[in-house]
Amino acid sequence: ALVGAGVFTVSIVSAAPYFETVPLMITIKSQFLTNLDSPSGPLTPLVYGRQYSYDFFYSISSNGTGIDEADVDVTEDGSEWASIANTGNGHYNLTISPMATEDYSIRITFSKEGYETEWHVLSFLVNRVPVEVQSISNLVALEQTPLVIDVHIVESDTGHPVTAANVTLGVYRPGGFLHFYFEMKEIGAGNYSVTILMPSSESGTYTVRISIEKDNHEMTQSFSAALVPIFDSNIKIMQTLLTYSWQIGIGVTFIVAAVAGQRIRSRKIRETHTSAMVLKNRFNDANNILGFLVLHKLSGVPIYSKIFKGGFEEGMLSAFISAIMHFRSEFEAGGAADDYTIIPISEVIRTVPTENLICAFITVTTPSVEQETRMKSYALAISTMFDNALAERIEKVIDAKTSKTFEWMFDDFMDGNLLRR
Repeated sequence: ALVGAGVFTVSIVSAAPYFETVPLMITIKSQFLTNLDSPSGPLTPLVYGRQYSYDFFYSISSNGTGIDEADVDVTEDGSEWASIANTGNGHYNLTISPMATEDYSIRITFSKEGYETEWHVLSFLVNRVPVEVQSISNLVALEQTPLVIDVHIVESDTGHPVTAANVTLGVYRPGGFLHFYFEMKEIGAGNYSVTILMPSSESGTYTVRISIEKDNHEMTQSFSAALVPIFDSNIKIMQTLLTYSWQIGIGVTFIVAAVAGQRIRSRKIRETHTSAMVLKNRFNDANNILGFLVLHKLSGVPIYSKIFKGGFEEGMLSAFISAIMHFRSEFEAGGAADDYTIIPISEVIRTVPTENLICAFITVTTPSVEQETRMKSYALAISTMFDNALAERIEKVIDAKTSKTFEWMFDDFMDGNLLRR
């Protein structure tokens, strides 16, 4: 009977008279029978980049004694993500951190001299990291005003912030038509931000949609929210007065006469006179505009131009551009401190530099203080929508769609619609 595991040599010798004696050598190799207790999982898919742990118990079948100091080899695709640790008394711990997606099967082999070899195949599926928009900032603001939108992006199952992702924000008009979109900037762990110009309230409620892209990550569900521009009476008062001025005058006259008498009527008349003066000044300012240019600060290329008065030759326009770009060194010397400030080139030329653009206004006479204020507001709106997109030096005029955007923004901020009435 064998007394243990190992290699044994048995020598058999037989002898007889007149015969040569030749011994017979027999080598017997014996080993202990073994068991391997292995995990039943993983029962669910693994997630890219996460760490998972599985326990194994390598033991002698006859008495259940753990086999220590065994050689453990991990092979096949995915084995480079695995590591094994001997935790004592036949217990071994496998740790795996998958760094790619799809299906994998790795083979774990346990062996030791004098013991039966055992192996186990661990099969698993690796999924992308699920991500979602956890929160978004307020989406209600006055129309035609800048609005800062912040979102917080997290892993859906752990709540950990998602960094270094490409996050885009799209604004859609009613009916699902794309109005505009922006790339959001990361301002902190999982926090992304962008500043937009609130659209007009005339179309009602818009829809904001957030998209997230990152290698080995995926959005588990789409995200959208309502963007609500609030009607601004200051922006619309001019159109209202132009359209309904005589009806408003008649209505106010009868109401004042019936309710408050002469004193209130006099006050209303003064207010009407003041409103009329404000409207007259805005008409005068609008008629004072001869033309408008948007130039790229680095290349000097005219991105957009609009001339409102006849008899303005192309040569004259080129002369204006040359005069404006002659002062470009002043824009660069002032740096960010001069952005969004009025810089007079002459009595009839005013410029407002942004980070990457120069907005130039050509007037018949020196512009009023109110008109210069609207010039700065228009330049700020253009900066909000186009500065990042036009940051690099360009050598050609932008597309017709962007030119159209410049035009309707000019109508809203500079009363350009009055010039077409």
